[in-house]
Amino acid sequence: MRWFLFVFLCTMANCHAGILHRMSVGQKTGFVDGAGRVVVPFVYSEATQFSEGLAAARSAGEWVIIDGAGSVLSTNHCQSIEPFSEGLAGARLQEKWGFINMSSGWAVPPRFERVRGFSEGLACGELARGWHYLDRAGRELAGPFQAAYPFRSGFGVVVVSNRWGILDKDFEFKIKPDYDEITMYEPGCVRVKQANKWGLLDSQMNRRLPCAYDWVGDLVEGRVAVRQVGRWGWLLSSGRAPAQLQFDFAGRFSEGRAAFGQGRMYGFINNFFHIVIPAQYEEVLPFSEGTAWVRKGTKWSVVDPEGNQLSAPAQYLSVAPFRDGVAVVATKESLRDGEFLMVNRYGKVISPK
Repeated sequence: MRWFLFVFLCTMANCHAGILHRMSVGQKTGFVDGAGRVVVPFVYSEATQFSEGLAAARSAGEWVIIDGAGSVLSTNHCQSIEPFSEGLAGARLQEKWGFINMSSGWAVPPRFERVRGFSEGLACGELARGWHYLDRAGRELAGPFQAAYPFRSGFGVVVVSNRWGILDKDFEFKIKPDYDEITMYEPGCVRVKQANKWGLLDSQMNRRLPCAYDWVGDLVEGRVAVRQVGRWGWLLSSGRAPAQLQFDFAGRFSEGRAAFGQGRMYGFINNFFHIVIPAQYEEVLPFSEGTAWVRKGTKWSVVDPEGNQLSAPAQYLSVAPFRDGVAVVATKESLRDGEFLMVNRYGKVISPK
């Protein structure tokens, strides 16, 4: 029987067994560790990512809760389970959602149309009349809202009459629902849209950037990518533009480097907005652990932050960023044989041996 690697890397999760890579071979899913060893066998039809040392996996129509060693902690008859958050996981029984614990017991019985996981002690649940914020017993603390999203850094995003606003922990409006859209993301910054233009709020919900841009990216390492009239560049967290918006693409910063595009080619700038790796690659991945994957033609190689090549070009079909010193890659041959490869930063195959 020929097996194909459909999804060579879905996610990487931290648990007590270290970093685990969720992978699918053929129609089966399992987990391997950073050395390429199979920790959770490929026997499940689907699985969530590990969160808080736990994952949910389904086999033969039955969901189980497993730990980082692959041991089954409990079984249940739910139709769907989401990742654990603050000790509980959203779960669907028949057509209703609630929350289960690691023993598969119902901490919040299934009575909601949809749920969003716990964050800062609160979850979101949808009833017929709208969304509510819930405590760990499933009691409704605030609502109904047209939509409600998990709290982050003491604030929660809600929608009222198609307008977006932000609540504080007392469920009072910190930002009245005046925006077209709001996206809250770590580390505590908020992307807001008004009159079809994007801006940023800071962690205290004060305006950081006005709603004046066609797109605003994530504020990372004190810098944010923006697009205006088809041109890309970066702003400092103060809103000051250190240079003109001159590129065809601007990526988010990672480890002091950000990808930029000129035409169909890509390179990297440093955190002083100087080009350190010219636009000479057809595809690049963000820096991770001091390395980045870059592609010329059909061949990928690994470079350091100054653009020095660490590995010889190799013809991979897919590559993933380095985590814990290794990266998962796929070649035409490995797909044919139903295998995945794990390589170090110099391109040496770590697994399979």
